[in-house]
Amino acid sequence: LSLLRDEAFAFSDRMIYAGTPGEQNLYTKFRNILFLPPMYQDSRFTANYLVESAFKESVLPDPKNGAGAKRPQLSPGGRGMSLTEKKNTKELRKAYVGLRTRLQEELSKCKTEEDKKVFLDSVFRALTSNFEIHTMVLADVNDAYILFETLNNRGLRLNPADLLKTLTLRQIRESSTQKKFNEALELWDETTEILGDYDFSKFLRHYLLTQTTEKIQTNKIYRAFATTISALGKNGAEVNLKRLNQAASIYAELLDIETNSDAELQRSFARMDSYSDTHRVFLLGMMLLKIDATSRRLLARAIEVLSFRWIAAGQNAQELETFYQMTVHELANDHSKAGIDFVVKKILDHAPSDATLANIHRKESAVIQKYALRRIEESLTGKNLDWDAKVVVQYLAPQKPLDYSYWEDMVAPIETPDGTDDYEDFVQMWGNLALNDRSLLSAVEREAWPTKLIGLGDGKSNGLSQSKFKLTQAVVKIPKWTNSQILHRSDWLRDSILELTGKTWAMNSKTSVSAWVPPKN
Repeated sequence: LSLLRDEAFAFSDRMIYAGTPGEQNLYTKFRNILFLPPMYQDSRFTANYLVESAFKESVLPDPKNGAGAKRPQLSPGGRGMSLTEKKNTKELRKAYVGLRTRLQEELSKCKTEEDKKVFLDSVFRALTSNFEIHTMVLADVNDAYILFETLNNRGLRLNPADLLKTLTLRQIRESSTQKKFNEALELWDETTEILGDYDFSKFLRHYLLTQTTEKIQTNKIYRAFATTISALGKNGAEVNLKRLNQAASIYAELLDIETNSDAELQRSFARMDSYSDTHRVFLLGMMLLKIDATSRRLLARAIEVLSFRWIAAGQNAQELETFYQMTVHELANDHSKAGIDFVVKKILDHAPSDATLANIHRKESAVIQKYALRRIEESLTGKNLDWDAKVVVQYLAPQKPLDYSYWEDMVAPIETPDGTDDYEDFVQMWGNLALNDRSLLSAVEREAWPTKLIGLGDGKSNGLSQSKFKLTQAVVKIPKWTNSQILHRSDWLRDSILELTGKTWAMNSKTSVSAWVPPKN
């Protein structure tokens, strides 16, 4: 409507249907719908508080005021706005610029100014008269949610977080003061911004699992919170929001967005975040309880053992989530020393055994491989790695060598008629993997072993010998890379990671592995 008004403002003759009983000033007609009578100064429309300033300054006013000063422009890039304003007005600016462009495209098809006026008036009538609003009242809030999702399935879907925000703010507005409402708005924004771009609905679901023993699917999140808020009484929405804010701060630590004051605990969070997310159900519930630091570290190590071994064994993720949910409620019911010891034992007993993981060194999961290699690297060096830093897993015998005959002689034939391990099987074994701080250039990656070690000698195409990782440095001393080296190193890597994710490490955090000693070819 404001864009229509802007176009009418630009006409030197603003009258439409001149000389007829229907003659009107198009600009006045459009402008008056935007403001309330009798003075037509107060806006008929209220913007969301996040975009209110931009809406009032750059959309509602006339293109020029009475003194001839131009209205601030709402530009595509948010020119003149702070970073926060740009973020908040992103969708508003996109819609405004898109509609303005489309409107001007349609106007350009009109041959005369009168045709433009008629077109603008037809759009105005469509926006103000040619549609109906229907109300449907449903007794069950879950039915309302399903109905909305069904009707809106071709538009931008509202997620449970959107619905919870509406419920929270509506109840606070109805039961409290404007000051409390404004504070709630700020707290909601702070709570969602803590987690950055992370799926807030996923956080809400994990939080609910720590609060109830019921199964919570995504489409039940809103209803579960509505029940919770109702049970909390008159100020239930406000109390629930404060609890969510606290939980979001903890969840940000689990995501390695925020830093926990306990460095050991934070490293454990970062390591688990590299391969999993289900573990956060237990850890969030644990962190919400008043438990001493030593016990938290013990519980986190136990969860790290279980989560890694469970995923490495390829076992059911939903079953693990249910175990986390039930176990964290047991911890909440009794987090005395005896209760904690009981839960730790239960967690470790649930972890897949060494025998179950006997073939882990043949797993092709990149996240599991990278976690295992980095844990072993930490043990060998005695130094903590930066788990946020980019680390590359490098294939020693290349996946697609330039000279297959060379690598077939070193490792195995491309195909083996008797069903024994072929070249591809050896390439995918853990023993054929190394850590590097950056990928080798393709020209080096696919070369013969001596070239892979030293690079091309041009100062740019470096080889594996430049790697800073101890795991890789042990490999580059070997003159030939063969299948026996891969098999031997695979077994060593398997045994090492099982040691580092075993019960002994979980209980006292003190275990280490010996360096790999290559076999003699």
